[in-house]
Amino acid sequence: MDETQHDRTFLQSRIREMSRHMKFVGLFAIIYGALMCLTIIGAILGIPYIISGLRLRESADSYLAYVEFNDTRQLMTAFEKQSSFFFIMKVFIIIGLVFLVLYMIFFASIFAFLGSEFFESIDAY
Repeated sequence: MDETQHDRTFLQSRIREMSRHMKFVGLFAIIYGALMCLTIIGAILGIPYIISGLRLRESADSYLAYVEFNDTRQLMTAFEKQSSFFFIMKVFIIIGLVFLVLYMIFFASIFAFLGSEFFESIDAY
């Protein structure tokens, strides 16, 4: 077995392994999104989560088709679908960080207000 054949075999095994992981994560995203959709407000986040899971599973299928048929169009499709998944996840992360900061500011202001009220009540005695 020459070096090129060995590299190709190694690449194929890595793509197959990566595809299994991608399918699992995609299935988890679909299930998680479906559970989020049980509420009206949760559906706002759940539907994009389901779509991202579907994109990741489609990407895994395209990677496997690339390995099976050596079709570069399948590889391009895999990259496109995977890119779509990462874009949706990036948006979720940014939105989550914004809400986290707002949450921290909200509770910091509540604690500051309650703390000032507490110390004012101590001074009254």
